[in-house]
Amino acid sequence: MGDRFGLSAPFFLAFSLLALSTIISGIFLPYIPPPEQTAKSSTGGGFFAPLKIFLPRLVDNGDKQTRWFGLFFIGVGSFVSTFATSTIQILLQLVSTAAFGFTPSAVRLSVLLE
Repeated sequence: MGDRFGLSAPFFLAFSLLALSTIISGIFLPYIPPPEQTAKSSTGGGFFAPLKIFLPRLVDNGDKQTRWFGLFFIGVGSFVSTFATSTIQILLQLVSTAAFGFTPSAVRLSVLLE
């Protein structure tokens, strides 16, 4: 699409589809009023309040209570895997440019496809 209509055409298409879906959603989705709010509790809110879900929970196992770390480990695992997969690409590119002497002008899509 970029070769045929120009480099900015995919961005204009993405923006147009976003605007169209927003308009269609506004027209066809019903309005649901928010629930009535009660008095705010003093347990606190704030920016990091949603992270409380990752705190260990007390689970009743019959005769004793134990802590369950399930969501904590899921959150940590998700963060580490995202960090690792996004960082490894940059590190591989840096190592390859240093090891093989690539420059930005030397690497082109046509060279990679040959």
